[in-house]
Amino acid sequence: MSIEIDDTEGRRIPVEVVPGALRVGVRFAARPEGLSWSCTPAAARELAAALVRAAEDAERLSSADPVTVAAHELRRGTCGTGTGS
Repeated sequence: MSIEIDDTEGRRIPVEVVPGALRVGVRFAARPEGLSWSCTPAAARELAAALVRAAEDAERLSSADPVTVAAHELRRGTCGTGTGS
């Protein structure tokens, strides 16, 4: 399985996940030589669960961000109802 993620500088980095005999391999192709590591299936599941929890937290936090609207952009009924009427 191959996916892409962003590095800290916003560059897309291909990531390849490969099942092996009693190990799961992960290769980050950020450079020609890449960066590889492997772990047990149990550790891979723990990592996956941690990533899911972090993703849920990130989504929850992003939806809690306050929205700023300039007062001159507001019209009667836009606050709370969302109807704009």
